[in-house]
Amino acid sequence: MKQSGLGIASFILALVTLLLVVGCVISATVFVSNVTGDAQGFLNEVENMESEGTLPSDLVPIMIAGLCIIASIGIAIIGLILGIVGAVQKNRRKVFAIIGIVLNGLIVLGTAGLVIIGLVSAAAQSTI
Repeated sequence: MKQSGLGIASFILALVTLLLVVGCVISATVFVSNVTGDAQGFLNEVENMESEGTLPSDLVPIMIAGLCIIASIGIAIIGLILGIVGAVQKNRRKVFAIIGIVLNGLIVLGTAGLVIIGLVSAAAQSTI
């Protein structure tokens, strides 16, 4: 029997998404550490943002990293769907499809968990 093409695609999407998530988390961490090193200058830029209607220059890379993390959830959901379809195909091996389902499911849950933890921690800091 041949491997399921959709299962292989699901597995590859899981690997690509995993690399994307790790890269985005690392880049967001680097950008945040650069911003917190000059916290007073960043706060001045935020205050000027209200009057000018623009974003602080340090905030844009952090927003892009956050959007990439959210986009990776969408890619992992597509990989999850491909894995499920590949697992129900008849006369095909299901190894890559099952691995793709597991990896994409973990990526969806893990990244959604990171987003929720970030939102909760931001909400907790804003009330202080």
